[in-house]
Amino acid sequence: MKRGSVVCALCAAVVVLAAAVIAAEKTTAKPDFAKMDTNGDNKVDATEFDAYVVAYPELGLTKAVYDQWDVNKDGTVTHQEFEAWKPIEKGAKPAAAKKARKKSAKRAAK
Repeated sequence: MKRGSVVCALCAAVVVLAAAVIAAEKTTAKPDFAKMDTNGDNKVDATEFDAYVVAYPELGLTKAVYDQWDVNKDGTVTHQEFEAWKPIEKGAKPAAAKKARKKSAKRAAK
């Protein structure tokens, strides 16, 4: 009976570890701007973004990410705004991440 409990605990640990690896990949993988920009205007609007989210759910993109990309809040994301974005890495301090986003936003606005 104890052996079964140990095996069950090991299986649960493997599942938890796999979920953590998948979550880490979601936060560090960078989407492909060219695939998002389906009409080739060098901008991604909300419709293009939504279609990309449906096509690539494994990236874990959300409206909040799109809002971070849209630095000037004009409703579209330019290639420059997109390139300035850096995903927040797991374990990063919130203040450091906020500072990095501000720096990226300034760079994108130039």
